[in-house]
Parts: sequence; C-alpha cells; structure tokens
Amino acid sequence: MEAQASYQIFRELHPKHSQIEYVIFRTGLSYYNQLPETIDRDLSQANKAIAQFADLEKNFPTSKYLKEAQEKKTASLKMLAEKEIYIADFYLKKQSYLSALKRYEGLLKNYPGLGFDERAKEGILVSQRNIKND
Repeated sequence: MEAQASYQIFRELHPKHSQIEYVIFRTGLSYYNQLPETIDRDLSQANKAIAQFADLEKNFPTSKYLKEAQEKKTASLKMLAEKEIYIADFYLKKQSYLSALKRYEGLLKNYPGLGFDERAKEGILVSQRNIKND
C-alpha cells in the first residue's frame, strides 16, 4: 500500500520522467498484489489495477512490462467476472430471477470472452423462462 502511494506521488510530480512506464506498471502491480485470494472479499483494487494496466497498454504499447501487465489485467477481470457469476448464481438459487438476469446480462456485457459467456447465456435463459412463468 505504501509502495502504491509512493508510485502515485512520483507519477504526479514527474509525469514526463523517462521511467514513467515502470511507475505505471508498478502502481498497477501494487493494486493487483492487494487483491484477496478469494472472490467473496472486496475486489475494488481490481478495478484500480485494471485502470493502471490499461493506461500502460494505451500509452506504452511497446513496453517491456506490457505482457505481464496484460496477464495481470486479464486475471483481475476474471476475478471480477467470477464474483459477478457467483452473485448471479446466488440470485438464481434464491429464485430472484430478475436480479439474476441483470447480473448475467452484465457479465456478458462487461466481461466477454473470459470463459463465462456460455454459463451467463444459460443463466439468462433460465431467468427469462422463470420470469415469464411468474
């Protein structure tokens, strides 16, 4: 946490520094390393890590840190997607079909191509079918 704050301060004070891409990468990594091991905890640091890694991708597309940043970004997105499907499945189990439907649709919209698309589509169909039957 201290490292992340130090990197942010450095970036604010020296935005044109020759090693700014390293600072951006390390800031993202600091957020990433604060993520819990399980999805049932606060994942707000994931969004911050994703933003830093996306900034690196956008502004330094040839960075030597890019490959690792992309891997960590994808891992962060997968954690968020897993939490979303966990919540959607909970709503489905509790027969809160409209809530489940919204979560599954959000999963498809916000986290496509991460391995959850088919499961989300199935959840959407089950939710819609049960909403119509109510």
